This record gives sequence, C-alpha cells and structure tokens, in this order.
Amino acid sequence: MVKLFGAATSAVARLHEVNLFVDHQSQRAGKNQTGVSQRAGFDLDACYDTHEEFVEVVSAFLKQHDDHKFDLTAQPLKIKATLSPAFCIDNDVSIGACAVTADGDLQRRVAMLLRSDIFDCSGYYFHLQHAHERRDGAKYSFSCPASVEDRPAERDPSTIQRYTVQKEYFECHGECHISFSKANASATVIYEHIGHTESRKFHMIEEVRNYIKSHKYLPPRQIYRKLIQMTNVPDFEKPEAHVITRKQVYNFWISLTQGDWHRDVDDFG
Repeated sequence: MVKLFGAATSAVARLHEVNLFVDHQSQRAGKNQTGVSQRAGFDLDACYDTHEEFVEVVSAFLKQHDDHKFDLTAQPLKIKATLSPAFCIDNDVSIGACAVTADGDLQRRVAMLLRSDIFDCSGYYFHLQHAHERRDGAKYSFSCPASVEDRPAERDPSTIQRYTVQKEYFECHGECHISFSKANASATVIYEHIGHTESRKFHMIEEVRNYIKSHKYLPPRQIYRKLIQMTNVPDFEKPEAHVITRKQVYNFWISLTQGDWHRDVDDFG
C-alpha cells in the first residue's frame, strides 16, 4: 500500500514513490503461486493539494500498472485520492468551498470534471449512476459501462440491425465514487477497476466544434468548463457534448490557434 501525505512532498518525488510501488507490486505478483494478486486496502492512497499533481501521479500510476488487457484472475486496482481544501479545479473553484456549499449544481459540475480527469488518466469512461446527499456531503457514484453489471437485457436477434456493432463487456467491477465532506472541507475520489480495452473516445460533435471556434480567444480550460456548464442549452443536449475530455478540447483548440502563433512570430521577424 502506498500512502502519501503532506503538501511539502514534490510531484517528482511522489512519482518516484509510485514507480517504486509498481516495482514492488510486480515482485509480489511474481511470488504468488495462485497467479491471482492478493491486495488489501488501496493500491495507491494519496492526498493532493493541486490538480496538476493529482493528474500527474494518477496518470503515471495507471500507465505503469494497467496495460488495458483483461485478466479474469486479476483483482480490481484500487485507488483513493483525497483532495485537500486548497485543491483548485480549473483555477477558480476550491474543493474546500465546493465541499461546504449548498449549491448542488456546482458540486455536480465539479464531480463531472473529476470524472473526466479519471477518463483522461485511465482511458475508461464512467457514467453517472446516481447521486445522493449524505449527512456529511454529497456523493456521486459512477460505473464503467463496459462492466457486465451494466449489460442490458438480451434483445431478439431479429430486431437488431445488421450494422449494429457488438459491444464488448467485462467482469471489471468498474466503479468510481466522488464524495464531498463538509466536516473536512475536502473531497475523496475512490476508483476500483480491472483493466480491459479502453473506452472509445467520444467524437466531438459539430456544435462543440463551432463553440470552440467562436471562443478560441479563451484559454482551453475555460472553454471546457463552460461546455460542462451548458447542460441545459438546447444545442448541447446530446450526451456526446458532455463526455468529451480536456485533452480533446485542448487538442482542437491548439489546431485552431497554432497558425495564429506562427503569424505572430513572423510579425517579429
């Protein structure tokens, strides 16, 4: 088990600790006579003060520990991330303020942004199953749509159109829970999942492309935040508009603005 606490620990040092942990886990797996990894508690248990550190450490850990190949004998990979009151998402909302607010819409937006971070870090998309208010704060529960638990009831083969793509399901037990704590003014992300083929990347619908084009003068993080907020706008009612990732928005924004940068450089030549 890895436990990392304290704001003084640098992101570089923490990534090194993650590397040491992965090596240790590999040795443990090699000594296991049954071929099944025996894990107790969380494989990565860390506290984060910044969004950048959270994304870097979790991404590095998953990149080294999940090869996106399903193994029926594997145990779920378990991650716990505690986000401190000072943790800011998109540089304008602190977890401390979000945890104690009575604004349910704000909490839901932050939960969705953190869900998208997990998508970016892991390659797996989790959809919202339910949200409920607890005494200490709201909890949002997500599940992996590729899990056999989410498999819909079998349909009559005669009603299925020929071009329908056969969806693959796994016993991955994929869950992600995001909880806010009023008492600690913090948030906790719990991730549990057995690796398998990555979720397909959602295409960017034309309405989203047009929105980014018309707002390309804004920083990409601000564009992404506004897209997440626009859940009630008619043009953005399609689910695909709300499951794009920060990387997709950033990459498209770069493709639009890169030419402007080159022109600016030429102006000084």
